Amino acid sequence: MNRIHGLAIILFFFFLTHVVSAHDDSFYTPDGLGDTFYVDSSDLSLQQILNTVPEGSTVYLSAGVYSEQLLITKPLKIIGEDAEQTILRVCSPKNSFAVHITASGVTLEHITIINTGPGIYTTGVKVTASSTHITSCHFQDTPIGIALWSSDNTIDSCAFSNCDDEGIVLLGTTLNSCENNIINNCVFSNNCDGIELQNAVETAIKDCTFQDNSHAGIDAIGMKNSQILVSTCIFSDNQAFDLYDASQTAVQLDSCSFGKQEPSGSTERIRAFQEIIQEIRNQQAFRPLFYRVYSILERFNA
Repeated sequence: MNRIHGLAIILFFFFLTHVVSAHDDSFYTPDGLGDTFYVDSSDLSLQQILNTVPEGSTVYLSAGVYSEQLLITKPLKIIGEDAEQTILRVCSPKNSFAVHITASGVTLEHITIINTGPGIYTTGVKVTASSTHITSCHFQDTPIGIALWSSDNTIDSCAFSNCDDEGIVLLGTTLNSCENNIINNCVFSNNCDGIELQNAVETAIKDCTFQDNSHAGIDAIGMKNSQILVSTCIFSDNQAFDLYDASQTAVQLDSCSFGKQEPSGSTERIRAFQEIIQEIRNQQAFRPLFYRVYSILERFNA
């Protein structure tokens, strides 16, 4: 019996230190901090691996297609070999997520994330913890690319396309603040909205491009949005309008370039709400109120 327990312990520690496939470690350049693991799409359950590795570990994903819905409950770095070739393709339950981050200090890099599950609130990455860093990832073919329900997060150098609702939504409620988030150097194209803001505070959106979105580049529909800085961004060919600020005072613009649509409700120019509605109707880009105004309770519990 003791021999059996001893063998089990040995196998457990072997799994911790090798979790993973016999991948050519020389392909990667680990940072030398914490434990590093290499995972192949043909390996054991990715969720089991994330559950097993120690906090602070770096998990490298080789090119391939991964199909599990993931819950990340500890600080980890999860880095794909290449964003074009490392794909997390999930079909989640209705209005659920491909990835849910519940721990502070998580990093996602170089991954394409797709969620084909049913529901208008179905999400690529749901973030309910602070200090998340999402870098050089692609979000496509899902209603919502990223839903931020928390503060102090950074989204950098990501691409969002074919998101039926929006590329990123920032959601502040009485239960959770959504403050001090940074969206930098991202491209939003062929979505409904590029970014939607609902009660977000102290948000910086900079060096981003918004083009060919069927509704808006940035849609600040929450009346309690405040201190939203949009700087050095490019807006072009967004069908309804480039930027809309429902509160008329939340958004501050700095050195942005606009196409045919001028910013609405911003410090540069304020358009009357009725003119906005009429313009949207004229361009046949109006979408039903239930589709634009979120059910916060349903989304929070998803």
